Amino acid sequence: VYQFDGDGAEIGQFRTKIVNITRTANELKMPISVGKWDLVLISGDGVENVTPPVRGSARSALKMYENKPVGGFLPSMPEFRSARIKGQLIQANTSHQADAILARNVAMVKVVIDDASGFEVAGDHKIYPLDVQTTLNWDGGLYPDKDNPDVSTPPMQGALTISNDTGRRHKSNAAVFIVPAHPG
Repeated sequence: VYQFDGDGAEIGQFRTKIVNITRTANELKMPISVGKWDLVLISGDGVENVTPPVRGSARSALKMYENKPVGGFLPSMPEFRSARIKGQLIQANTSHQADAILARNVAMVKVVIDDASGFEVAGDHKIYPLDVQTTLNWDGGLYPDKDNPDVSTPPMQGALTISNDTGRRHKSNAAVFIVPAHPG
């Protein structure tokens, strides 16, 4: 859980990472100082590689996660989830409750040959998606923005196995890619 200013001149700026969180099956309990806060929750695979936010910039201007090439190719992004609680007012000596739904900030891209002809059925066929977006910001959107996101120079790599369907027609399994995606 990451705490950001929820009002005032520094609204949206990182304050602290919350520690001493008590977890149950469907609840998190934590001490938070008095004030109005925006909270960002992150859970799932890949959270150990999240870029910690720094004070002084808006959430949308800070990289949260950058998917980097491995062995010359961009891997699929881990499927961690995030949620944001806006404007949570915390008062002294009071218990507070807020609900959050963790959402994936990724998209699944599947490449499948459903019905084609003229393919060789022996071996795997490589597929290389190019200019794939790589980075999410702390608002949960693409970095630096959805209209001009950071993209990878190295491609992703996947394989299709093509088989005979009927007669001279071919089909394939699915090559699946998980990429960062802008919400909404």
